[in-house]
Amino acid sequence: MPMRRAAFRTAAFGALAGALMLVGGPALASTGTGSQNPALTVTVTLTNPGGGADGNPETASRGETVNAAASIKNNTAEAQDPVLVRVTAQDPAGASLTVPAKLSMTANQTLSLSVDFPASGPLFQTGTYTVTLSASLDGQWSSVADASITLV
Repeated sequence: MPMRRAAFRTAAFGALAGALMLVGGPALASTGTGSQNPALTVTVTLTNPGGGADGNPETASRGETVNAAASIKNNTAEAQDPVLVRVTAQDPAGASLTVPAKLSMTANQTLSLSVDFPASGPLFQTGTYTVTLSASLDGQWSSVADASITLV
């Protein structure tokens, strides 16, 4: 069973990392936390950890590093399987990509992922990028959090 959990965790957070990296655009960082479902808390953050040329971690320019971080916490004293997770990344034009995953979580477990990547490349356009992270136990009642970044 540990290999199954590790495989789920790796696949789900690999997908999460990919979806978070799609938002790539920097500036005006934000953090969102949701616990609409009391059994689960989700958090997603987008920021410039180096502070950028202006020293402000909430702004970034092309070529600077952006950090995308996400966590899911099982707030119960019981193992949860499956935890249904969805990560949606939306670009300024409104195009979006949703990555679903199923996780197994032990009692009171927190799964976290933090990815640093350069905010560069020809695909990044100016405007607002949004990442939405949701998690549910039954597929109906989700904890949801959003973080948005505006590329300037």
